[in-house]
Amino acid sequence: MRTRLAKRGPLRYKKKRPAARFFLKETGVRKMLKTMRSLLASLALLTLSALCASAQENQRDRFEVGLYLGYGRSRAEGRSTYHHEWSTLRFSRVVENDLLSLDPDPALSGGGFLSFYPVRFLGVQAGFGYLKTSMAGSSVFDLSPPSGSVPARSDRWDGHGELTAVPLCLNLVGRTGPAQIQAFASGGMAVFLNSFFAGSSAGLGGAAAAGGGEEKLDAFKVPVTVEDQTWTAIGANFGGGFDLRIGKRLALSAEVRYFLCPARDFGWTWTPGVYEGLGKNIPALNLSRETAQLAGRRTTFMTIRPSFLHFSAGIKFFLPGIVKVSAGSSKRRPL
Repeated sequence: MRTRLAKRGPLRYKKKRPAARFFLKETGVRKMLKTMRSLLASLALLTLSALCASAQENQRDRFEVGLYLGYGRSRAEGRSTYHHEWSTLRFSRVVENDLLSLDPDPALSGGGFLSFYPVRFLGVQAGFGYLKTSMAGSSVFDLSPPSGSVPARSDRWDGHGELTAVPLCLNLVGRTGPAQIQAFASGGMAVFLNSFFAGSSAGLGGAAAAGGGEEKLDAFKVPVTVEDQTWTAIGANFGGGFDLRIGKRLALSAEVRYFLCPARDFGWTWTPGVYEGLGKNIPALNLSRETAQLAGRRTTFMTIRPSFLHFSAGIKFFLPGIVKVSAGSSKRRPL
């Protein structure tokens, strides 16, 4: 017995492996779990990369800067009238009528803007416009004496004016469409910085005693003006257009926009002085300051609307989001 045990040597006890571990090894489930873990890690990495790429894509074209130049049409046409009736010993009823008018000429308009898109298709926009338009004026004067006394008289003179409108805008802007051709629309409030002046002529009638107890009737040409005035008004603007990409960061842009500004009334100032009779019947008329002020009060206000419509074309630059460099890394990433 002793000899048999000695031949076999000391007894060795094998460690028993846990049943679960033995099962995983023998059935191959452990390899499957490792493979699944690798696949999940790869999928997470791909998802993270896709999210980063999507974030970078959303950061593209966050800013737009544009300049435009085009055709502007102002709505600043204005009309004023003067009416007065008077009589003398010879002339029982004399009627004076003046019609003063101003019509804007087509003019160049321009401006620019900066847009920011916190999301791809919707953003805010700050911009400005500029329109300086000359105004062609006219004045028609009619002097109507009593029938059968002396012939009636009608005169016409030219006038002029100038209006400047500078709207400063804050808008909500949206864009849509493919990358190559993109439509946009925007609208919001506008603060207008305006200036206006005008000059023309108006007519007055007058009578003077002549020899033999007679009276003569004549007409006189008097300068009238609207002094240069500046003012600020709150209005609105709205419009839209499309962009045609000609490069990664550059596009040609076309736009139609309407700038809406409240109207303003202006009074005419009649200039005192000595004026010669147009019919040579009366040598001169001394128009006093008081009479000139009275004629100004009889002249209706001229209403001017600084609103204008413009058709423009320009260029637009597309800029990405602000870029910063992370500490300890040479890679750049958009904010």
